[in-house]
Amino acid sequence: MMASATGEELDVTADLRVTVARQLERILAHSTFRNSRRCQAFLRYVVEEKLDGNAVQLKERTIGIAVFQQPLDYDTNANAVVRVTAGEVRRRLAQYYFETDADDEILIELPLGSYVPDFRPVEAMAASHEVALVESVVSALSESDERERPTLQVAVTVADAPRRPLWNWKVPALLLICGLVVGALIAASAHNRLTVSESDRIWKEAFQGQNVLLCAGSLDSYPGVPTGGQEGNVVPRHPGFSFTTARTAAVVGSAIGHSGGGASLLPVQDTKVEDLQRAPAVLIGAFNNEWTMRLQAPLRYQFVQSPGVPNAIVDTKVPNGKRFGVENHSTRDYGIFAHFKSPATGQPTVIVAGLGMHGTAAVRIFLSSPELLSDFAKTAPAGWEKGNYEIVLASDLVNNLADPPKVAATYFW
Repeated sequence: MMASATGEELDVTADLRVTVARQLERILAHSTFRNSRRCQAFLRYVVEEKLDGNAVQLKERTIGIAVFQQPLDYDTNANAVVRVTAGEVRRRLAQYYFETDADDEILIELPLGSYVPDFRPVEAMAASHEVALVESVVSALSESDERERPTLQVAVTVADAPRRPLWNWKVPALLLICGLVVGALIAASAHNRLTVSESDRIWKEAFQGQNVLLCAGSLDSYPGVPTGGQEGNVVPRHPGFSFTTARTAAVVGSAIGHSGGGASLLPVQDTKVEDLQRAPAVLIGAFNNEWTMRLQAPLRYQFVQSPGVPNAIVDTKVPNGKRFGVENHSTRDYGIFAHFKSPATGQPTVIVAGLGMHGTAAVRIFLSSPELLSDFAKTAPAGWEKGNYEIVLASDLVNNLADPPKVAATYFW
């Protein structure tokens, strides 16, 4: 079956089989796939099985056995090779479609949460200037700091659409990278142009109107256990893209857009060091975001994780310095909002993260509240938003929800 742009399923005719097969070979020969035999084998298998009418058999275990020569009884929880490869294939497909301009391209997609590819033809765009509203139903939400989980809607602004019909399929290609796009390019109203908020000042000074990468929690979920076959090779645990993470990304992206910049979202598992070296970044989440843990070195207050010891935020500038943790405050969580230039990437970097999801929510509440930001600005050094700074926030939990946070510690340098 082949899905049209309207979602209608069409019979796979002989001509369509030839067209999709030709598209597959074109993709596999491209530089984005040419040097990865594992991704080539994965994509070829799932596409050919779909064309042969075997889509129902495209399950994780089946792919692991057929493509990666795993034993019939292998433990899919302990060996994440299929899930990891699927995420890499999605990223490479998105990159391929952004780099190619052929008129006869067929869009081959691997939807999130599925190993069954979709095939779609390129359709002409109706207008040269368009704002596409994308409804992303985050089905894998494993945790929430809200009483309800509304559908997250994100606006993607296409300012200068090309004459050739490219953007209709390049937007879905971008969605393949992260499942969500936080392209918060919000036009300021006349009132907002006259009034510069504390939030606008923070993000404008942080990124100077540049396009920013939001690096957040993984879109896949799998345990941190050995992959099998290679001793010591451990797949990091990604606890999934929670609603807390999604909402925080949306709030931060909107604020950056309102200050004159742009933002796009990339899951941590698909974020490479080259991505962080090319653009400023906001790192959302701590222990579920390896880049936060790796790039936080310049901070005075850092997230610390040690075996047998509860996770905490620790003052690293003082021996046996102050420790912010939940072990003595079962109804309190902590978070960090920090801005600095990363020595590792050479780019302006912001961390928005908490010990737990409530700590991350507390930072989001702080950044969303004009009153809290204004009160903080009154006590901070003049021009604080133009330099490097770190703010530790504490939030009490009421009915399992984060209360407005209080400033627990600050550091300016």
